Order: sequence, then C-alpha cells, then structure tokens
Amino acid sequence: GPAATIWASRGSVSVTRTSKGNYTILAPSVTGTGNSQLVVLGPGAPVPLCSVTSTSNANPGTKIKVRCWSAVTGSVADAGFSLIFTSIRGSMPGGTYAVLTTNRTRSHTPINQFRSDPLATPATVTRLAKGAYRVSLPGVVFSSNGGVLFVSAAGSSPRYCNLAGWTTDALNVIARVDCFSASGKFADSLFTLTATEG
Repeated sequence: GPAATIWASRGSVSVTRTSKGNYTILAPSVTGTGNSQLVVLGPGAPVPLCSVTSTSNANPGTKIKVRCWSAVTGSVADAGFSLIFTSIRGSMPGGTYAVLTTNRTRSHTPINQFRSDPLATPATVTRLAKGAYRVSLPGVVFSSNGGVLFVSAAGSSPRYCNLAGWTTDALNVIARVDCFSASGKFADSLFTLTATEG
C-alpha cells in the first residue's frame, strides 16, 4: 500500500503493510466512534476480497486493520483498496446513513450506526436466510432516481457482500444485501452499509 495519503481533508494518514495481505491504517486527525467501508481496487480478476478486521482508538485518531484474501484460493493475499470512514463526530450531509452490523446470524438493530439526523429511528437488519439480509432505513427518503448505497463485508473471514437491490417508498429505504464465501456460496457475514442521497 502507499506510504501516506490524504483522508478527505482531515489530514494525512499512514498505511502500513504489516504482513502479506494485512494492513494497518493510522489517521491521527480522525476521531470518534465510526465504521469503515472498503472498495477493493484489484489487481486482476476476479477481484480479491478485503475486510476491515478491527477499528480502534489510536490516541490520537483512529487505527483500522484490514485483511485481504485471494478470491480464487481464499488464502491471505495483497490487494489494493480504498476506504470510507464514517464518524459520529464528523459532519454528515443530509440524507446519509451508515450502519455496521453486529450479528451475522440473527435479525437485530445494530448499535454501530450513524445518521445525519441523530434523532432518527435506528436502522434494522433482518436475516432472511443464510447470507441474505434486509436492511431497513426508516425515514430515509431519496428524491426520484437519487440515492447511492455501498456495501462491504466486515470481519476476519474471507467474505464479500453485494447490494442485491434497494427500494424506497414515502417513508423508508429497504436494501437487500447478499454475502458470500470466497467460493461464491451464500455465507453469513458482518457488513457495513452506507446510504446517501448523492
């Protein structure tokens, strides 16, 4: 990974490859409880799998650990990725919701979620079947043809999660998330979802 980069106008961060497929990201200027989301950049096809394995206070700032696996073998492997971090202390534009699930096998209301309106009703996650989930974002209303949703797996197992689709009505956004093992079979996984009116 790169030696340093810019964290969305919040100061410099360092990215350290600690071992094959394992990275530590330090962001001294980013504070507050939050959740992280990855976009894997490659190399090659099929795209490798990367996941945030932990987020902690770096005193000062935030420390994030990332692990990547080969999508072919499931073995730990180097990969490129970009990362989005949503902090409860950061300013969130209107119509933005970020949630990190806290249970892979049961329907629940995650405790790690952030909203541009802090008094809004919390998001809920319903496990429909193995690796299949529905995320309900109450009170999120996107304008016609508006809205962007991002999903990525979290945790220390080689998983990937895709947005299977989403709908909106006058009161809610409902997203369907499917998660898979490295071999492409449905598999339970923690994941993070960010929705913004965009």
